[in-house]
Amino acid sequence: MRSISRCLGEIWRFPARVTDALFGYDFFISYSWSDGADYAKSLNESLRENFSVHFDAEDYHVGNDLDFLTRVRVRNSRHLIIVATPAALSASAWVRKEADQFLATGRIPLIVDVDGSVDAALSAPREGMLSGWLHKQRKVQGDGSFIDPVLRLSDDKGIFEKGKRGPGQDVISKLKASFKGARVAKRRLRIVTAVAVTLFAMLVATSWLANTAYRQLIEAVKSNSQASAVAALGLNDSGNMPEALSRAKNALPSESDMIQAHDPLAISAAISVYNGLGTGSSEEMRFHIKDADFDPSGTILATVETDVTEGPRYASHFGRLWSVSTGELISEVSLPKNASFAVEIVSSHRTAIFGGFAGELLIWEFDQSSVEQFPTDRQLSGVSEIVSRGDLDLFAVGASSGVHVFDFTSKQSVGQVFSAYDTGTSGKADHSFDLHPEGRTLAAQINNGAAVIDFINGEILCELIHGQQRFVSLRFSPDGKHLVLMSEDGNIHVSEIRNSSNCSDLLTVQIAAAEGEYLCGRFPPHDVNTAFVDKNPWLLRITQERYHSDDMYCAYLYDWQRQETLSTVLLGRNYAPFAQAFLDSDEPHPAHRDLSHLPRLGVSIATQNLNLFSYPRTSPGGVFLRDKWLRLDPNGVTLAENVSNDVLTIPRAVTSDPTSGSWDCTGYAAGPSKVTVAVSSNGRFVVVVEPLAVHIHDRETCTQIGTWPISMARTAEFVGVDEALLVMNAQRQVFRLPLPAALTDGDLAQRLKKALSSIR
Repeated sequence: MRSISRCLGEIWRFPARVTDALFGYDFFISYSWSDGADYAKSLNESLRENFSVHFDAEDYHVGNDLDFLTRVRVRNSRHLIIVATPAALSASAWVRKEADQFLATGRIPLIVDVDGSVDAALSAPREGMLSGWLHKQRKVQGDGSFIDPVLRLSDDKGIFEKGKRGPGQDVISKLKASFKGARVAKRRLRIVTAVAVTLFAMLVATSWLANTAYRQLIEAVKSNSQASAVAALGLNDSGNMPEALSRAKNALPSESDMIQAHDPLAISAAISVYNGLGTGSSEEMRFHIKDADFDPSGTILATVETDVTEGPRYASHFGRLWSVSTGELISEVSLPKNASFAVEIVSSHRTAIFGGFAGELLIWEFDQSSVEQFPTDRQLSGVSEIVSRGDLDLFAVGASSGVHVFDFTSKQSVGQVFSAYDTGTSGKADHSFDLHPEGRTLAAQINNGAAVIDFINGEILCELIHGQQRFVSLRFSPDGKHLVLMSEDGNIHVSEIRNSSNCSDLLTVQIAAAEGEYLCGRFPPHDVNTAFVDKNPWLLRITQERYHSDDMYCAYLYDWQRQETLSTVLLGRNYAPFAQAFLDSDEPHPAHRDLSHLPRLGVSIATQNLNLFSYPRTSPGGVFLRDKWLRLDPNGVTLAENVSNDVLTIPRAVTSDPTSGSWDCTGYAAGPSKVTVAVSSNGRFVVVVEPLAVHIHDRETCTQIGTWPISMARTAEFVGVDEALLVMNAQRQVFRLPLPAALTDGDLAQRLKKALSSIR
């Protein structure tokens, strides 16, 4: 009877074995029989629940050409798992051969490091074995650490009964999460469909196989969706936003996908990542940023940086290009030390120009991997600043000999050098000179003020003096009719450039809070950071203001041409009970974590879509405040316009007993200080208002998918078709909080995919 059962089992598994042999496997397990058989067998049993697995004890039979079959099946398998035991690393020729076959396809195997066997083998590597290859392929980092040539998962746990060694549950979970796609199942579905069309006589058998394969494919797609969603949520919490965004998009189906299945957690992950895209500085921005420049569109940022982790003597210098929306590093190039101080993007040529103390100018075309020297007909030294005007093909260079103007295309100097240019004893000021839009004049900082110069004829048109306060930054208006100057005390001054080419007296502007802002602007700020906004007559000012015993952070958008504050937003308050929840990295909404750096900001650059990049010149690091965090337009977290204060005055609790605990999820504790005030139209999403923050939860997956640190909030409500939230605080201010898509049923997954895909 046992023989008959075994035969029937083999017959039952025959179709799956045939398709596995033809189309490969999701996982191929490589191991040494001498000391890894038990581990590999247990690993095979765990993975076979969801995936197609090649395990030689089951898939090879007497008479097989093992060398040929191994080569075919390794190459056809999606992942190669190497059970790294001592014998596999240093004694098994088969393990080395299987690894070589997989590497030849251009893919990287996964090594499960059993009880630290890899490090032990690398201490005495054997030539011709896997340990010898690993030892040769390791890359040494600057700090003496190594980068493995393969992906390594450590397993120092997992002991089965009777002393047999098996994999730990965390290793199995990571292996499952690493798998993307359902390659074998898709091929099964295609061949079954082809058989159904061409062999109608086998309709019954084909239908059964197709149905089985389709169910397997659905489950595989959902499993992959769940694994990607879990990874996205974890990466979002840890602040790795570029990878979190990628995983969140992978968790959702695309319109082109044959199967539109997804795990419910994919919805939670998509909304959570969208709401969390302002997480901290990019982790790769860990060097000393010396200068930075946006392109005119505000989508990319160029920086010049110094790696001082091993001391100034061994510092490396880099030019880097960043994505503004995600903080992702796009590309980088090495720079010589003497050209690593100033950077400017010439967008019309998709190029960055670098300069330094030696006077050498370098250009980096963004599609190239190295820099080239920019030849000039001028002797330069001590380059401290570069300003471009791409529409005129001109750029100006501030050096120890003065301000030089060059034509980018001809590589020739234009006009006369303005030798009276002076940056002061503090070194480079931020944008301390500017080119006029018409290209004949420039404005520059001088020893006791600023001057407007006709650099073509070498003539000073007018000088502007401001008492004891030095100017630290200046800009021409887009129409060239005004010059705006920022003094070191933080005040803003405007001079009209008249037709006779002289300048009017300085007018000091007063930046007050916009009408409707009830807290900001009541008292003088004791810390101010101001930035010019490119392509517009605007200033962006962030202040730290004292309100009774509280510290407030306020943002003002000011039009200096109309002398009007366009918008004021209260970014946050720092009274004692709220300080930890608002500024720490554990609990609050990530979009506001870096507000703790505001008192230390050194230089800011703002673009027309109100991205703000700030970096202190005296210490390494940078604060990357992106448009998802600080947008002052109606699409951002800002005061809602034309909303009656009577709309949201009465909280509408939906929990019958706020003290009873929660709805159907653990981890949400209702109570006297927490009131659930709004439910989406489909009942899936719930908004919870607390004294210090507003949270949104996904009830289906029991996941918190967004937090906004609005203090003293009283009530909230979904508006439209659930595409935004309106929140009212104790001052009867109404805030509009955007959501990535209307949270209704139907094509929610597709709309979330589209929203995430629009973020670069």
